[in-house]
Amino acid sequence: CVAGPNIAAIVGGTVAGIVLIGILLLVIWKALIHLSDLREYRRFEKEKLKSQWNNDNPLFKSATTTVMNPKFAES
Repeated sequence: CVAGPNIAAIVGGTVAGIVLIGILLLVIWKALIHLSDLREYRRFEKEKLKSQWNNDNPLFKSATTTVMNPKFAES
């Protein structure tokens, strides 16, 4: 009889190929996302340097208050 094909090698090779293709796609996707984030961060840094912010905040109220105690001032 003629020996049949090695099923374990075919299945193992197919699974290994699919896993390697998946890992390769994940690495490519991660590299593209990293480059996109890097480009966006550089754009943000450039805009941050160009912006001119006012140093005072009109919504901020100082938490420090001065209260005069009339009883204390009399003595």
